[in-house]
Amino acid sequence: MWRKFNYDMLDYISEHCSGHVIVPMTITDKQYYDEIIGTLSKKYEVKHIILYAKKETLLQRLASRLEGKQSWAAQQIDRCIKSFSEDITEYKIYTDDLNIDQVIEQIAAVSTVTLSEDSRNNLRKRFDRFIVQCKHIRN
Repeated sequence: MWRKFNYDMLDYISEHCSGHVIVPMTITDKQYYDEIIGTLSKKYEVKHIILYAKKETLLQRLASRLEGKQSWAAQQIDRCIKSFSEDITEYKIYTDDLNIDQVIEQIAAVSTVTLSEDSRNNLRKRFDRFIVQCKHIRN
């Protein structure tokens, strides 16, 4: 059901909206990947990009969201890294030493997307990122 919903939604958006569709989604099961991404790529140009990081980096990022090593997300890291090393090996952006702006620029370059200039000042950017980070904190 989840796979069909996501495929149908992305198919609809791709069919009815102009421009690029960027979907943040973690798919680690090769069968699910083939059903969603493989099927979409038969109709549309799909550029699948894996935002990849070492386990230590991922644990640090989870800790910044107040998620410890026993959290559900932390317990998925080894499985995800294994899958992205063996089963789903599309283009990877290694994010360990990149800031958010650098990751965005690399995604845009790979996707041939022209980014609009970010007119926010540094304080506003930090505030906006803080708000997003707070929204990721789980109870």
